[in-house]
Amino acid sequence: MLVISYFILGASSVAHSAANYTDAKAIFGIGQVMGIVVACLALMRYTSLRTMQHVLVFNQLVSDNGWTHLKQLQARKIAGMLVAHGNYEILLPFRAKRKGRTYECSIFEFVTNLDERSPTRRFICMHTRLTKAFPTIVLDNKYNYFDHGHRSDLTERIPGGVALSLEGDFSDHYDVSTTKGSEREATEVMSPDLMAVFADAADQKIDVEINDKDLFLMCKADFYSEQNLTALFDTADTAVYKLDRLSKTWMASSKEEAEDIKQTARETRQKFLMRPFHIGIGFVLTTLALTAFTILLLYKD
Repeated sequence: MLVISYFILGASSVAHSAANYTDAKAIFGIGQVMGIVVACLALMRYTSLRTMQHVLVFNQLVSDNGWTHLKQLQARKIAGMLVAHGNYEILLPFRAKRKGRTYECSIFEFVTNLDERSPTRRFICMHTRLTKAFPTIVLDNKYNYFDHGHRSDLTERIPGGVALSLEGDFSDHYDVSTTKGSEREATEVMSPDLMAVFADAADQKIDVEINDKDLFLMCKADFYSEQNLTALFDTADTAVYKLDRLSKTWMASSKEEAEDIKQTARETRQKFLMRPFHIGIGFVLTTLALTAFTILLLYKD
């Protein structure tokens, strides 16, 4: 429309006649506005159909595998590294029974300003319960690092966390963190067998969080696929087997120490959950201060 209007409005029969020029300009103006409106409506329709298609595919996926579709999923079933973001949405949750164990899975969407080209990020988060409480341990997958940065897609480490150095080449795949004072226990949990499980899953870009009796596996993905769900389930099955076997002997003679570990892990979880609240309070206070300053500046004598 823009190209055609350039030639027609510039034609001598139109350009030299005020009435013809006005009429032609109005016609092209209305046509261009209608073109924009139609394009916007088409985009809205496409987005709606795409969402509907995703839901249909998801429902079929759940039905075919005998899983249970969930209307909502509690925040406690989401990794602390993810819920630490203040603005998020939990999408398409389901519950699955596998090898006698229950898994909850969902797509976790949040907004970040780390990468302006793609402010919205999505992770698939899988959760299951363990038989024994373990200290907070976070495995930050290095395959998720930005091309020109030194941070992974999981934007913050554990509150009050410390880096943990493990043997072998495990540090080539993950940055490992735990809470201060839990280094020895976390090192015992991360046995060579368990490290081998997660090292095998590193190229699937899986991040891991162990906290109290909760095990979380995460991978960056916009939607469920056979590849990412298979990788998550297989890794979870093997990791749970290793951790359950460890729980039968690990610290069996020290109830006090086990209780301390459980309490520390729960406190760390609470700090994760409270971080968005603190960020929100800071934002509100800053907004109020700027508003008050603007009012005083405008009404200053």
